[in-house]
Amino acid sequence: MMKRLFVSRYLEDDSPINIYCKENQLILEAQSLLNFTTVPISDLPKGNWLFFYSKSGVKHLLAQLELNAPSLASYKIACFGPSTARVWEESFGKKADFIGDGKPEHVPNQLTEVLHEDDTIVFVRAKHSKMSVQRAIESEFNCLDVIAYENTMRTDSIQLTTPDIAMLTSPLNADAFLHAVPGFDGMIITLGSTTSSHLEKQYNMASVASDLITEQGMLDKLVQMLNQK
Repeated sequence: MMKRLFVSRYLEDDSPINIYCKENQLILEAQSLLNFTTVPISDLPKGNWLFFYSKSGVKHLLAQLELNAPSLASYKIACFGPSTARVWEESFGKKADFIGDGKPEHVPNQLTEVLHEDDTIVFVRAKHSKMSVQRAIESEFNCLDVIAYENTMRTDSIQLTTPDIAMLTSPLNADAFLHAVPGFDGMIITLGSTTSSHLEKQYNMASVASDLITEQGMLDKLVQMLNQK
């Protein structure tokens, strides 16, 4: 019987997950379980660095007309992981000055290695962000933040066929998935350790976190786990 895979984000046609499922006869259902709403920003706080936690932060900040290229040119750019850095470069046409590995247990230390003690870091985040990096370094550095968007669970009726495997890409997506598929007992792969920690603390549920904070990273874990069976 063909296995069913659910991914809690929309996938492009050239996504490695999409390609793998087509080539290996997995039934794929990919959709975000969240709504994203831009939060208006009139001005950015003055600082030395802009830190982006996510691709959504980049998109929602750059979409606001008040924040033109000259207003961003004075900041160095820091990104939580490679996917966010790639979206920044594609959207703004400039490489990030710092790219973390996307792991909350690593990024604070990685970031402090490139900071000066008098630097001010402006964190661009979601309204309900866990603020993991900011909270880890705010006792040593001047940290400010700006809320660029709000993510909330969708309020429409979410209809999901119970999958064999779920790839969950954020804590809030995990909450929405478990609300839509109560009693789920299949395999869970998460996009990094933050969502795995959330599942363990909130639901006492085991999961496997991807080493790379990318779709390819989740796929690597899927292939590894399927090969073990």
